[in-house]
Amino acid sequence: MARLLWEGRGYARVMYGFYSITTPRVPETIDACIALGARRVIVIPYLLFTGRILQRIEQQVIAARRRYPDHDLVLTGHLGLHEGVIAAIEQRFREAVQGQATVNCDVCKYRRLFPGFTADFGRPQTSDHEHGLRGETPPNRLETILPPRYRGGRAVSAAPMTAAPLVYDETGQVAWDRVWGGDDPNNPFCELALAGGPPHRGTLLEPVDPATVHADPAGYARVIAELSRALTMVTDLPVKTDTAPGWIGLVCESEEMAIWLLRAIIVENVSVRREDRVLLLPAGPQFRLEAEIKNVVTAVAKTYHYWKEHMSYE
Repeated sequence: MARLLWEGRGYARVMYGFYSITTPRVPETIDACIALGARRVIVIPYLLFTGRILQRIEQQVIAARRRYPDHDLVLTGHLGLHEGVIAAIEQRFREAVQGQATVNCDVCKYRRLFPGFTADFGRPQTSDHEHGLRGETPPNRLETILPPRYRGGRAVSAAPMTAAPLVYDETGQVAWDRVWGGDDPNNPFCELALAGGPPHRGTLLEPVDPATVHADPAGYARVIAELSRALTMVTDLPVKTDTAPGWIGLVCESEEMAIWLLRAIIVENVSVRREDRVLLLPAGPQFRLEAEIKNVVTAVAKTYHYWKEHMSYE
């Protein structure tokens, strides 16, 4: 539900939290929103009834307001007796009485009409081999989007892009533009990007706090310099280094591009913020070349490749 709300509306981000049983908890989710730059956070209790759980969520929001007095934290009403809830219960009741309770497509944007997804309703679906794109595509698009060796139905390797080792130039620096292809015909970028694999990190890579930056300015400068060099090599986009401590900026060609890249990078478990056309990516003085720095560069290289090579039709 959070993903549908995010993709179908104009919100900067929609995150979920749980009152109990599992994580992330509601306070952790609020903290994450603030850490990623939100000035206003709307907490929507996904509950049918009032009671102790709703009361404690209210207490958690009140406590968060005390932690963040300069932020606007809004708590909405719960689902309750909303007409949509009543309609869903009536539908399920009729299905049960008539023996028609089966697996459904209630959250499929191709079979149900959702605000924000009206252009997708009723469109036929095609193979997910199209880098995750769904819906009808132009003639022969599927054939042209795949690397030649996979156009005959050959299985795609499951190796993620992080499996590619670092490549160094004659000066001993990482040749980021050759890590996923370049001079090595046996390591083509598109095939690694197509394979996708799991998110490039098991946990969210977040920026460090300003105090950590100020404690090691020389180390932070080295990391910013390497990230700047790497991001320029894999995207050809301008880089902003005069950003808030803990972040480095990547200037996109348009706001549409920035929004798409932001959403794709988040899936890779790398924190990202957006200010107009500028994407802000995490940085820290202790970021390691083969770990955190490579995580950031990999996520950007992969998603930038998607956008430039596969998201627009000629």
